[in-house]
Amino acid sequence: MEPSHSILFRSIIAAVEDNILSVLLGILFVCIALTWIIARWTLNVDKGIKQADDSSTWLKKIHDLIDNYLKNPVKFSGSPITLTDRGLKIVETLTPNDFIETFAQEHLSSTKDKGSYQIQEIAFRFAVETMLNRIRNDFPQRVKDIEDCAFQHGVRVDQVMDALGVVLRDRILALHNQPVS
Repeated sequence: MEPSHSILFRSIIAAVEDNILSVLLGILFVCIALTWIIARWTLNVDKGIKQADDSSTWLKKIHDLIDNYLKNPVKFSGSPITLTDRGLKIVETLTPNDFIETFAQEHLSSTKDKGSYQIQEIAFRFAVETMLNRIRNDFPQRVKDIEDCAFQHGVRVDQVMDALGVVLRDRILALHNQPVS
């Protein structure tokens, strides 16, 4: 028979071995869990960085657009809205009488009973939303003129269209014998 202290010693070693295995399994589980959490966090950080980059690119484009409009205005926002010197030079360069006259005649009946402000809104909306596409279809040779004019004057094509909206408004008002101011 074994001495009691040897039985006691063996049972202590067995208990410690069982606990060590449990502790090691616990540490392994914690390491796996931490690895998974860190991997998910890293993916979220990468997504966040990409979203921040996308947002900053978008904000830069908006900033550049606003900056261009503020530094290169083609019209004054007084009453009535008039062309700046740059806007006048754009119109002088383009000589848009051919298509402006066509578009003014087309809008004559729809603006017959309208006030000056309503005519202005119709002309500006047409210039911004529709005019360039109509020029592409009806006056295709003039599209390059518009693009070249925008380049020459350091503005965007939509700013050229803004200037043409003022010219269109003035022509429609003149056809209705209404003063601009």
